[in-house]
Amino acid sequence: MFYDLLIGGENMKRRLISQEEGGITLIALVVTIVVLLILAGITINLTLGQNGIIAKTYEAKNKTEESQKNEQEAMNILNNILDDYIANEDNNASITLDTIETSSPAGEDGYNLGEIIVYMATIQNNGSLPLKDIVLTCEMRRPDGTTFSTGDEFTIDKMEVGKALNFNFSYTVSEADLQGELENICKVSAVIDDGSEKVLNEEKVVVVNTETVNVEE
Repeated sequence: MFYDLLIGGENMKRRLISQEEGGITLIALVVTIVVLLILAGITINLTLGQNGIIAKTYEAKNKTEESQKNEQEAMNILNNILDDYIANEDNNASITLDTIETSSPAGEDGYNLGEIIVYMATIQNNGSLPLKDIVLTCEMRRPDGTTFSTGDEFTIDKMEVGKALNFNFSYTVSEADLQGELENICKVSAVIDDGSEKVLNEEKVVVVNTETVNVEE
């Protein structure tokens, strides 16, 4: 009987120990689950949150695409500039105007009343495209700043590449032209004969001196 009691007590002890171990295991399991849930929440937040990995990945992707787009636009602009430059180099339209005084005054101080000033204007198509509707006009500017047309006007229908033309014209000094510098202003305009109808303009100024007239008081 004593032996049975001993055996029974041992079995009860084992059951108590087993229950204790089961309780500890259950608590450990609960703690583990709680830790895993916390870690899962942190992982989800890091992955799917506003500042998460996926959001940052999309943001980086968008910035990369925007940068590539901006680079492509800049490259397109540069290519257009280069194309225009090459086109202008190959199809350059230009006209030059040069005016000179071919006469000389009788006096050392400049032209006097009634003297004739003779000019020669040279225009040249020194570009790579033909020109049309060329117009050359001249005007004078007196020492007091007054500007007026001389009435000289020359027109040319067409000018081929490399062609040059000279035009001679004259002006008679009047009393109002005295007392300083007398300017001759020549202007030429031409239309580019390539269908664009663009207009070229050039101007040339030649300055001559006129004698100073002493006015008696």
